[in-house]
Amino acid sequence: MSAIIKILLARDLLLDLLKLDISSHSLNKRGKELKITLLNGISLYIVFNDFNQYSYTIQYSQSKLNRIRFDNFDDHWNVPSNPHHCHIQNSKDVVSSPMEGNPGSDIPKLVDYIKQ
Repeated sequence: MSAIIKILLARDLLLDLLKLDISSHSLNKRGKELKITLLNGISLYIVFNDFNQYSYTIQYSQSKLNRIRFDNFDDHWNVPSNPHHCHIQNSKDVVSSPMEGNPGSDIPKLVDYIKQ
């Protein structure tokens, strides 16, 4: 599945699953990036590329580490789910990730993290 198809699928799922919580959203098709801002101030950044890499970021504030990010952009992390990993909130450490770069299964999991 191409990056543009993935980003469009992610957008449609998020707009459906978070429809009552969304303040705004924007899609950069060229860069295959999606930003969704929620009414509570949380921002979501979803990125895909054509090399099967992805990043899902839940940004809680403007503080750099006040986020949770799931991605597979780098594979040097010593976790069982490598190259998939999760940058934990307020830390430079990572843990295993339940995400796999498939928006159909990942986006509902991401929504669960947001609603916790």
